[in-house]
Amino acid sequence: MKKLIVLLIGSIMLMAGYGNAFGFGNYLSDFSIRYPAAGSISNCGLCHTNPSSPGGRNAYGTAFGNNGHNFQSIEGMDSDGDGFTNLAEITNNPPTFPGNAASKPAPVQTTCTSFTYSAFSACQSNNTQTRTVVSSLPAGCTGGSPVLTQACTFTPPVNACTSFTYSDWSACQSNNTQTRTVVGSSPAGCSGGSPALTQACSFTPPVNPPAGSTSVSVNMATGTGSATIETMTGGTNLTNVTAMTDTHGSINQHDKPHGFSFHDGLVSFKVNGVAVGGTAQVKITFPSAIPAGSKVFKVMSDGFHEYDHAAISGNTVTLTLIDGGSGDRDGVANGVIDDPVGVAAATAQDPQPAAASESGGGGCSIGPKANRATAFADSALILLPLLVITAVRTVRRRKK
Repeated sequence: MKKLIVLLIGSIMLMAGYGNAFGFGNYLSDFSIRYPAAGSISNCGLCHTNPSSPGGRNAYGTAFGNNGHNFQSIEGMDSDGDGFTNLAEITNNPPTFPGNAASKPAPVQTTCTSFTYSAFSACQSNNTQTRTVVSSLPAGCTGGSPVLTQACTFTPPVNACTSFTYSDWSACQSNNTQTRTVVGSSPAGCSGGSPALTQACSFTPPVNPPAGSTSVSVNMATGTGSATIETMTGGTNLTNVTAMTDTHGSINQHDKPHGFSFHDGLVSFKVNGVAVGGTAQVKITFPSAIPAGSKVFKVMSDGFHEYDHAAISGNTVTLTLIDGGSGDRDGVANGVIDDPVGVAAATAQDPQPAAASESGGGGCSIGPKANRATAFADSALILLPLLVITAVRTVRRRKK
């Protein structure tokens, strides 16, 4: 009886082992038929965690069992979670195990074909400018041929001007500003910079005296004080009295005197009621005494002219003006004299070097030629008595 029981148990175990062997061989055969190129993974490791001792199933084997033992139905799954579908791993060259996360295809390198860039840099001295890649497509790509340089024309930087020389300030305008222009700048070859071309000032409107005024005071545009203009000719009056600098934009600068300065600027006025073609006398009292050697200049449409019909005394100038003629800027005999005028004082001049002399005798200029002439004259004076004595002796001998 015991022998019968042992024989029965051994038969059962043999049949179970055969069933397992048949089961393994059956699903691997189906796998090989469906995926003939995946022979390298067609073994127990396909579905089991331990290929040498099949027992527990891996993730792919579990999915296979849970889906009716149908390989096709689980091709789109990523059973081992390694980022590749089961089908991608099985059909990869070489195939990898879809149930083993450590076994997966090598990443496929794709070449970048599209780029976005930063802005180009400033042009460099080698006439090129560069940029960088900000992003590229397709995602995860490498390499490609981004365009990172381009040709350009390099312009060397220009030094900005840091020092300036200026013209005189213009007369103060009605907006309480006055202007000037740049005459020179440094360093040499510079450009731009920040020259100070305007400044604030207090505008003094022109004095337009009431009809019939014969004496008007006006503040000088140079800030030196006030001047008084009086018409000395009966029946005449003043209008349009104003003060301006000698650099005012309305003034023609032609023939402006060199070596002279208009300390008080200019005054301008009109004398009305003058007999047509007649004369008028006007006295101008300036803020301070007029220096000796000063000259009076009229400003006509063609520039500055020294005016001879003027008498200077102390701080006053008396002008004799002719309607339509001397001293009348409009040059028309119409009973109105238009008279811009100013006093120019000589500026300090460098003293001229005295003529060099070789001797201080009597203020004479004695040079090499003068020395030779003097020596000749002295020799003649010494020889003259000897010549006379010789001549007298010669005459006496002839008489004997």
